[in-house]
Amino acid sequence: HTGAREAMIAAERLRGLVEKHAVSKRRKITVNIGVATFPADASDPSSLNTRAERAILQAKQGEKAEGAVSALDEAAVN
Repeated sequence: HTGAREAMIAAERLRGLVEKHAVSKRRKITVNIGVATFPADASDPSSLNTRAERAILQAKQGEKAEGAVSALDEAAVN
């Protein structure tokens, strides 16, 4: 029950917390989060899930979707 901007801010906060607190002796731990909103990105649950999965794949590939979290105002994320 939130808009895309607020969801991206929450996702970035979660990603930052994991990055800050995750400790691994073998590998760096990363988090990929896909954000999709109803009805802007999809009109039914299945399509919404597909859109979120696509956003996760973009994150894994290092792509930035239009309006990506990195483009958000830093003060809004913190």
